[in-house]
Amino acid sequence: MKPQSTTPGPDCTAERKSGSERKAALLAMSPKALPQLIKALLDRVTRPGAGPMISGTQLTIEDAFRFFQENRTRSPLAASGAIVRAPDPSGVRIFLMFLDRDQNPLITGPMAAPVGNFLVRDLDPELATAFGSQNVIVIN
Repeated sequence: MKPQSTTPGPDCTAERKSGSERKAALLAMSPKALPQLIKALLDRVTRPGAGPMISGTQLTIEDAFRFFQENRTRSPLAASGAIVRAPDPSGVRIFLMFLDRDQNPLITGPMAAPVGNFLVRDLDPELATAFGSQNVIVIN
């Protein structure tokens, strides 16, 4: 997955920032309910009619921003986005999802937003650094 030049929308302005400013825009979210969240995401992406899982060698932060930019108009209740990292025997599973203004995932119900589902060998260094020891990043 090669980074491509994109023009960020008003809700994805962190892409234009420098590396250190971008890191400030990526906030680690408490992983208290992470196992339940991952189960809900797996249920969502494996149900009939769900979009395909995208496999590749590496996921970049630009790939994540691109997903949020391309799907923002399909998510009217979205106030922010989240990148969730989950272990997988074949590499690293990454879910990209939208959150409402109360930081609740928009993954089920009539107002469910698109969910990105990636299985990659590894993360690019910038994305790995943004995660640190956390498994969830919230993008405001």
